[in-house]
This record gives sequence, C-alpha cells and structure tokens, in this order.
Amino acid sequence: MLLPDPSIDVGSLARLLADEFDASDLIPTFVPAGGDSWCYRAGPWWISVRRDRQGHFPANYEAARELRDAGYEFVLAPIRGRSGSVVHSVSGRPVVVTEFVASRANYREGLAPVHRQELARAVNALHAARVSADVLSESFDLPFADELEGALARAMAGSHAAGPLGNDVSDLVSRNAARIGDWREEIAVCQERCRASPGDLVLTHGEPEPPNVLITPDDGLLLLDWGDLLRAPPERDALSLGSLGIAPPARRDFLRFYELRWILSEVAEYVSRFTSPHEGNAEDLEKRAELARYLE
Repeated sequence: MLLPDPSIDVGSLARLLADEFDASDLIPTFVPAGGDSWCYRAGPWWISVRRDRQGHFPANYEAARELRDAGYEFVLAPIRGRSGSVVHSVSGRPVVVTEFVASRANYREGLAPVHRQELARAVNALHAARVSADVLSESFDLPFADELEGALARAMAGSHAAGPLGNDVSDLVSRNAARIGDWREEIAVCQERCRASPGDLVLTHGEPEPPNVLITPDDGLLLLDWGDLLRAPPERDALSLGSLGIAPPARRDFLRFYELRWILSEVAEYVSRFTSPHEGNAEDLEKRAELARYLE
C-alpha cells in the first residue's frame, strides 16, 4: 500500500469536491488502500489520485463510465463532475472520484465460489462489450523496457549508496541474472508469435482478481480500477482468472507473454526503486517483500 504523499494537497482535493460535486465542507482523509493510487475518503466520495506508472489514459475512465451507463452493473466507474469530466487534474495529477460503496474487500481471503463464477461472467460480458471511448489496443510492447534496463544496470554496478536496501537488491539481481536473462529472451519470442497472429481484440480489464473486486451487502460484485483497460486478446484477463481456478480457453504463447510481462514489470519497478534513493520505510519493506516473489 502507498504511504501518504506530502506533495498531494488535501485542500485542493476538497476544492475539487466543492467545485465539481457540490460537496463543500468535506475534508478528504487518506486511506491506505491501493498500490496504483493514493486514496482518500470524504463523506459519500472516494477519491483516487492516480499513479498509473505505465501511463495514464483518460479514455479508460471514460470507457468505464460508458459501460456503467450502458447497464454493466459490475463496473464501479468514476462519476462525471459538473464540468462533464470524468478525470480531473489537481496539482498536475490525474484524479477520479467514485461514489463510496459500502462493501467488503476480498484480497486476503479470496473469493467464494459463487463470486468467482460472477467474476467470470463479468469478464465475459466485458469482452463482448463495445465502447466509443478511444481505448488503446495491444501492441505487445514492454512499456517498462527502458526502466528495466536502467535498473538492472544500476544493480549490477552496485547501488549501496542508494539507500539501506541497495546492497541487498544488487546482490539479489546478481544472483538471479541468468533467470532474468532467460525471461527476457523468452518474452521476445512470445512477442513475435503474438504479433504474428493476435486474433480478435476485446475490452480487457488487466487484473480481474480479488484486490480489484468488492462484494456489496446484497452480495453483488463490483470490479474497480479501470486505469489499465485495453483492447487486447482475452488471455490478458485469463491470466488473473487462472489464479482463481477459473480456466477459460487460452493460447499458451499469449498466457505466457502476459505472465512474463507482469513479472518483468514488477522486477523493473522494484529494482528501480531500490537502486534509486530510498529511505527503507514501511512502503519500501513491503515492496522488497513483493520483489522476493519473483527473485530468489
């Protein structure tokens, strides 16, 4: 979970609520609830200051709103403000505002069988949906490629001066250099095969899994965090569904591409973090534990 960012002006968020949603006298309170955004609660509103490391695409949030307005009730979409916008800018950061929904998260205990089935139905409906918003299409590129290259180079050169975890992560990368090299070679092969025969592209969420699922008091299911919406092969969502025991038909090369892209993007983010100046705070320690899921 992200720690509060002191550069985010809570007063500016309060003014956004007043100007766009006629919600004056509300002071947003930080909630440690996300890894891709800084989250705040203010009365009936949930405010997400987006991080979107691999690119912020306002059309994705427009598409989510379009889906909800079209009757896709599993879509927890941001609300349009008075200006007509879904995405707002506060101090140069993209911000989306959603109605706060009484619900329970399920990222620790997982999903009950009935909710796994409901999630599978929701993803199938998403894949069949159409929107007019200009959602990007899959290119099978690696948007983090330069970050990964730079982070690995710093790690191999030694990053003891970066912070308390620099030496540890440099050693970790050195021990796993062959493994990382194998992943990079394998994903290049997968990229070539996927580009040669991509098949039909559908609307995909990217991570339809428990951290992005809420269960409402009436046992309904809501899918949130639409920042990574992409027109892509259905295998992009099948990877997450497979981890829940849901196994839709899938092509091996595509599944492996998305698996490797996820692993290498995580390695890029965390190695970059620890080979750059860092403090060793609670957020750093959490990210170091995440890195251990991929590198021994």
